[in-house]
Amino acid sequence: MASDRAAMLQKLRERLMKKKGGFRRDPHEWRAPQVGIGEEFKAKAYILPPVEKGDAVASGKAEVGMDGLFFTQVGDHWINRKKYPCPRVYDNDECPYCQLGFTLLGETDDKQSRSEISRAYLPRTQYVCNLYFPDIKTNPDELRGKVVYYAMPKTIFDKLEECIQLDNAGDDPDDPQAWGIFYDPSDAYPLSIVINKKGDFNSYVDSKFLAAGRGPIAKTEEAIDAILAQRHDIPAKYPTRDADNRKSLQEFVDALVNGGSDSGSSDSDGFDADETAT
Repeated sequence: MASDRAAMLQKLRERLMKKKGGFRRDPHEWRAPQVGIGEEFKAKAYILPPVEKGDAVASGKAEVGMDGLFFTQVGDHWINRKKYPCPRVYDNDECPYCQLGFTLLGETDDKQSRSEISRAYLPRTQYVCNLYFPDIKTNPDELRGKVVYYAMPKTIFDKLEECIQLDNAGDDPDDPQAWGIFYDPSDAYPLSIVINKKGDFNSYVDSKFLAAGRGPIAKTEEAIDAILAQRHDIPAKYPTRDADNRKSLQEFVDALVNGGSDSGSSDSDGFDADETAT
């Protein structure tokens, strides 16, 4: 009974957050800190395997699941300080707001103008996964032993893709490379997350898998199972894409094309100073 009540409460909190347009931060989402010039953030985490529908998760039972992928791709348009999920990013479907942005990009070669257009009309694509921060001294106190979900930037995701494409650890025994599946909880690679400042944004170029640290994410199978049960049903965390969402995006585009001012997209809407705004 207590577990059912906890699951119901968690679902209620998530739905309230969606109704408020996503501005209320989900305590289960980890958002990378903004570092200053000369500062560095470092932590070690494990990427956890995908959640399937019906699996035990932090909220009870997974209602959606991740369709066999360790990540969920997300990206949103922020218009008049409200979030609209991008059908191109979420569902590989046509997005009228993105199409307007691509059209405008095709009309100029000016670097600054292209940057402003991208920021205003194109969502920043992120890749959301479940992370486990082990209880070790090198991790920040508030993260030790926790499972969170994290919308990683493309720089880190590219390193994960590189790992998947490799067939072996390479030819240099002094510098082995992580390769293949990295999220097997019985044989995983720890991910070193390193954040520095580059210009106005966080930089993740020094983040990497620690190939020499490959092994189980916990000492016993029972401990591993307990960690996996704290994963989050990530797709259920994000807005549903429906006909009304697409209609709203088309209406904003029509207003702009016809000389209206119904957009109101701004640099501050929905963006942290994290890696890049496109």
